[in-house]
Amino acid sequence: MVLWALLLGLLLVSPPAKAELERVEHAAKAGGRKMAEIFFVDTTPFVANYFIDPKDHVYDWKGISPRLHYINNLLLELESGLRESTAKWKIVVGHHTIKSAGHHGNTHELAIHLLPILQVESTRNEILFDGQGFMSVEMTETDVDIKFYDVFGNAIYKWSTSKLISSAM
Repeated sequence: MVLWALLLGLLLVSPPAKAELERVEHAAKAGGRKMAEIFFVDTTPFVANYFIDPKDHVYDWKGISPRLHYINNLLLELESGLRESTAKWKIVVGHHTIKSAGHHGNTHELAIHLLPILQVESTRNEILFDGQGFMSVEMTETDVDIKFYDVFGNAIYKWSTSKLISSAM
């Protein structure tokens, strides 16, 4: 069984949009433990240009101001959730890329604020999804296989990793 939840704020282009961080737990359990826990992060408020020069986009920033306070609270909640999670696989999902060779490029604000949290051993997660790429994921209790595709559906990169069933989380 998989629980689904609506994540607002991935593309805050038209109101009413309420940016928020939601943590969704995957209902699949293995041996009484959570197999995976998914953390959804609203990455749009991190992008400073959306506040400074939104161009032809219209954003609804209700509940976001002051921006840095919102971002700080979001990061603290994510860090705490990752640290406290007992799931074998911790997955963080956000719309914007941290680093990308694609036309969207790098999101420097995420590299500064989000990446250090993802790299800390005590909050270690193995997978970060972004909404800019095309990928498929196959996951079991012990293995994960990810394929990245081009716009024509051709697999251009594959990545796999494994964990022992009894490995420490």
